[in-house]
Amino acid sequence: MKKIIFAILVFASFSCSILDEKVIASYGSGKMKGTVKIKDVKQDFLNYALYDNSIISNDVGWYKDIIKSKFVMQDLQYFDLLEKGVTNTPKFISNFQKMERNIYDGTLIRKGQEMMNELSKKGSQNVARASHILFLVSKYTNIDGKQIEKSEADYQKDLNEIEKKANNLLDSLKQAKNLDKEFAQAAKDLSEDPGSKNNGGDLGYFTEGTMVKEFEDAVFTSKKKGLVDKPVKTPYGFHIIYVKEPATKKSLSQIKSKVDKNTYSRIERTISYKFMDSYKQEKVKDLFTTDDANKKIILDGNSYDPKDIPDNAKIVEVYGKPYSWSDAKEIISFYVPNFIESLNYDSFITQMNNLKNFLFFRDIAKNKNYDKSAKFKKDVKDNIEKYKKNLIVQTYENELFENSKNQVSEKDALDFYNKNKERFTKNENNKKTIIPFKDAKESIINELAYQNLQTEKRKWEEELSQKYQIVFSDSAIKTLINMEKHNIEKFKREQKNRKK
Repeated sequence: MKKIIFAILVFASFSCSILDEKVIASYGSGKMKGTVKIKDVKQDFLNYALYDNSIISNDVGWYKDIIKSKFVMQDLQYFDLLEKGVTNTPKFISNFQKMERNIYDGTLIRKGQEMMNELSKKGSQNVARASHILFLVSKYTNIDGKQIEKSEADYQKDLNEIEKKANNLLDSLKQAKNLDKEFAQAAKDLSEDPGSKNNGGDLGYFTEGTMVKEFEDAVFTSKKKGLVDKPVKTPYGFHIIYVKEPATKKSLSQIKSKVDKNTYSRIERTISYKFMDSYKQEKVKDLFTTDDANKKIILDGNSYDPKDIPDNAKIVEVYGKPYSWSDAKEIISFYVPNFIESLNYDSFITQMNNLKNFLFFRDIAKNKNYDKSAKFKKDVKDNIEKYKKNLIVQTYENELFENSKNQVSEKDALDFYNKNKERFTKNENNKKTIIPFKDAKESIINELAYQNLQTEKRKWEEELSQKYQIVFSDSAIKTLINMEKHNIEKFKREQKNRKK
């Protein structure tokens, strides 16, 4: 029987892989040829269908239009632009070099983040487990449906009464023969914390920095299992706390076996954040200090306006490697155009923090020579190929747009302004006023240029459809539609089962 089931599963998987390879569209001319297969489009169409089930009732023609515009046309534009030599233009070469660097740095940063996540899992944090019974004390009272702040005397009176109530219960629990059982029952009956009362007050495991300070201090200073001696006052009220497991250092692997999935994810995030923060403080060191009052940067005892910092001044050290101000400016300026032109004290602080985060993740991977690995080289190469088509088309469209802007005269813009004056208004002191032409001119030119660009693009796409003949497979599209129907039904069944 097991062999039969296994055979069915293998066949289903094999059948699915065969269907995925079906060619929906083929196109090209000469050496420039391409195809779109079911596997290239099925996830996009499935996502679309899950959002709007009605699309599966559309005819094959509708699918052809979508496939042509979304999956085929960029390839046709790419073919045409390669033939036109766009990749040899200075603008494209400059953009391509920027893209390569972006991908190079981005791949290192992603690996650095993975490495940091792995390192954080090897660390440990103080973790405790506690239950509590909460008696709320609010500074407000409800009068005729309105929240009114209590007088200080009334609030203090309530505090005293609730504290007395908490002390009485604590004294009773201290006499309990079965503390676990009696505490849990008291929490269910009396606690005003809706999140934990039904669990007998159990808060599960948590790390330092999770709870309010007063509560946390009481738990993490307890050296043994048992009740905290006195009710603990927090902004919420008074808590009777039962420390079920005193704080001990635990690794994530030790914690995972003790908690549910959601609790583990929360603790994992907390530990990871704390580890990275601590590790960053150890490995990333400012070589400058700041004078906030005078908005100056202090280096080697000298005070500088950010624009006057010497290029050779060492500004930050990451994993033992010092970076000069010249190094810092080069990296920041690459990712933040006009950084130098608009440099001031505030932008210096902001971008230096960004730079330190950037170097923290990038350099840990670089120091391990990940950029020399075969996987890194393959990932970079694959991503360059992935984004190259889009870059070529985008570079060309940007040129078309600039050309379109140059073709829009001031008279064209003024005519548009006069015909659409109702669009160019603003509210000033609750009065609608007309925006002057000189203030609206640039946006009008851009709008008219964009309209011209869309017209030119439509003409271009029509020419490409003639030049690179597109052949669709109706049977493959019908297969895609059937796959969508099957997956939607499967999704609905799964959703229905989850609700049960």
